[in-house]
Amino acid sequence: MAVLVRKLAKRRNADVFRRSDNVEDISADAVIQEFKTSGDTLSVWETTKDDIDLGALAIALSSGRIETMDFILLNREAVEAAGLSVKPTHPDTNPLLQANPIHRDIFDLRLRDLSRLAIVYRDAAIVDANVIRYTATDLMNKIENALMNGWIDSSKANDKIKEALDSLIDNLQNPRV
Repeated sequence: MAVLVRKLAKRRNADVFRRSDNVEDISADAVIQEFKTSGDTLSVWETTKDDIDLGALAIALSSGRIETMDFILLNREAVEAAGLSVKPTHPDTNPLLQANPIHRDIFDLRLRDLSRLAIVYRDAAIVDANVIRYTATDLMNKIENALMNGWIDSSKANDKIKEALDSLIDNLQNPRV
């Protein structure tokens, strides 16, 4: 089953969505925090439920820093059944080279669409397995593995992430005994 991986702005927002019987009663703060759009789009990464690491790493490597992160897995069919449009985009800007082909945008969003998206979020959050936590250590270990496999182009990373990647590369090349 195809899922769309998206970083949760705040883990507690999953509970806010989960507890709401009526999406109109969801806190405005939770909606604004989770649905920060740019160009009327939300960025997601399409993968399978059994293999979300690629999406999670792509998000982590395009973030401001490597830290504990929570992700929500949205069923792609549910997103489209809600009348939301998903299109592939190939930004070629993510440091994780294998991730660029799985980037998607939920696009052309309007106010009514945010209500529909809130229903999809709520339905996803109800199932605990759809809210995944990666600790900073988990992410660093996965990034280290991706570096060893040559999957990361650190030149595409922002300065903070590049610094973390350079430190990992240095540790891999000069292991401490």
